[in-house]
Amino acid sequence: MRCKMVVVLPAALFFISCESFVAIDPPKNALVAKQVFANEATLASAVSGMYAQYYNYSLSTYYTYIGGLQADELQYNSATSDYYLKFQNNNLTEDVDQLNTLWSNAYKLIYTANAMMEGVTGNAALSQGTMSQAKGEALFMRALIYFHLINGWEGVPLVTTTDYQVNRLLPLADRAAVWAQIVADLEEAHALLSTDHPSSGKLRPNRHTVAALLAQVWLFRENWPRVIELANEVVEAPMYRLEEDLNRVFITESEEAIWQLKATGTTINTKVGIQLLSSRPKTTLASYVRGELLADFEHGDKRRDAWITDYEYLGAPYQLPYKYKLGNDAGETPEEYEVQFRLAELYLYRAEAHARLGELDEAVEDLNIIRGRAGLPLLEKGVLSPEETLAAVWQEARIELMFENGHRWYNLKRTGKTQEVLGPIKPQFTASSLWYPIPLQQQLDNPALAEQ
Repeated sequence: MRCKMVVVLPAALFFISCESFVAIDPPKNALVAKQVFANEATLASAVSGMYAQYYNYSLSTYYTYIGGLQADELQYNSATSDYYLKFQNNNLTEDVDQLNTLWSNAYKLIYTANAMMEGVTGNAALSQGTMSQAKGEALFMRALIYFHLINGWEGVPLVTTTDYQVNRLLPLADRAAVWAQIVADLEEAHALLSTDHPSSGKLRPNRHTVAALLAQVWLFRENWPRVIELANEVVEAPMYRLEEDLNRVFITESEEAIWQLKATGTTINTKVGIQLLSSRPKTTLASYVRGELLADFEHGDKRRDAWITDYEYLGAPYQLPYKYKLGNDAGETPEEYEVQFRLAELYLYRAEAHARLGELDEAVEDLNIIRGRAGLPLLEKGVLSPEETLAAVWQEARIELMFENGHRWYNLKRTGKTQEVLGPIKPQFTASSLWYPIPLQQQLDNPALAEQ
């Protein structure tokens, strides 16, 4: 993996008005020059630019869209982008350019987070509170990117500095080491950040945002008591509540949202909305909702009408994702932001953790909160077995979190259900389909990555 890229935080307006973002240029030595973070205004601009970089790379949109294709949420319908068919068929090859872009952009963002941590550490020009805030947000971002990397590739290099000489020939790290770094980063960020969002709205992460990701990480690592502890923190926070109206969950003023992304320009609402609704009002049908997902809805589920829309193409009926209802023409005030974490996730994480611990009544209580909003009959306590309770959790996660940040694909993988679920609808699916190949360009740049 070659790290001699120049990472420039975009000079477009994002979270902070009247400030251009700071360029963080990789040096030939281990540390970024402290002059980049010469004062608190410059640092604030750099932090905002980190999120602009995440948005402009379309990483969250990629995780949502390709995750939906790889799982059983979306069906691709166009031959114009062959690489999307490869994601859908889970037969990616190392020469797919988009796979290299996904890898490269992730590591560029990790570089930015590392540079920020190095730039603020021991910086006499900054207050302790400002340093802690910036470091906590950088740790969070690094952990988030590694969470997606380790769920995409079986092995990835673990880059924790900006030292080019160290990074350029790093081998693949042990998976356990990557998970340990994710946990360490998030635990430290959780201690550093406050419960206040350091921005208008929820456009920059706070302690509860870190807790949401950390709860998901511990769900993957099967630390059930810690999942419950972290979920409790977020669920009990007074600044979040479930939106009763399903059409309000993904708007800019959503009370359910824990962390949102705002477009860096004023011509669109969200990139993910454009991607998922890419055929409206165009004359082609890029992708649509798979029949397997539609068949999994219970009768009377309000989410079917609120979050999936009917669409006619060449005289035939299709269904499209409709959580995000807008894309272009945002004007000066977008009506939708990209939701990265929301409260419903924490109820589902907590429900699974309770079920895994045999606390079935508590799991049912959390499930009923989600089911009640969806207009579904409430589950009766003391009726479901442990296996049936877990199945009910996964069913709710299947519907509630569809088309969001790769949840379905990641959950199938972590629960070992990929072959059971995808085998019948994707006959070519094999164990090797679980992981992306390391991009060929990365192998050429760093021979240590050739061993996968």
